[in-house]
Amino acid sequence: MEQEILEIISRYKKSIPLFVINAINDVLQQENMPEIDRSSAVVYKTEEAESIIEAVSLVVNIPVGEIKQKTRKGTVVDARRIAINHIYPRLLSSVKTAQLFDGINNSDVVYHKKKYKDLVTTDRCFRQRAIKVKDFLQEKKRGLPDRQTPNNNNENKNDTNI
Repeated sequence: MEQEILEIISRYKKSIPLFVINAINDVLQQENMPEIDRSSAVVYKTEEAESIIEAVSLVVNIPVGEIKQKTRKGTVVDARRIAINHIYPRLLSSVKTAQLFDGINNSDVVYHKKKYKDLVTTDRCFRQRAIKVKDFLQEKKRGLPDRQTPNNNNENKNDTNI
């Protein structure tokens, strides 16, 4: 493998910056490179995604299990859509996000994200629920005391920048 990398460098030496060549040489000269363990980061992101689903559940008053299960009920689909908007792509890929929910795949995740953007601009009730969830998650992130239900003073907010 080292030989292949050196051949590539020699072929493109004029177009590769010198600092990149030096960095590659430094890496190739290290014998015992530590392995990067990314599994803990994925577990953390998955836990954070689960907490987002729980927060959505609290705000819209639908059980977590119902949000995760396959259903076509409008209120549940809207709750799932809001959760997916906060998870994908900030925390997890579309494939990993789909694995959190029963009966959806990665293309469904992308569809829900797109539909969320449409509904926020066109559906007032959906926008109010989305704003409540966003505010609740921001309060939670800032470390404010947890409340059983989010405040309801955002009923007339016309913020489409969610």
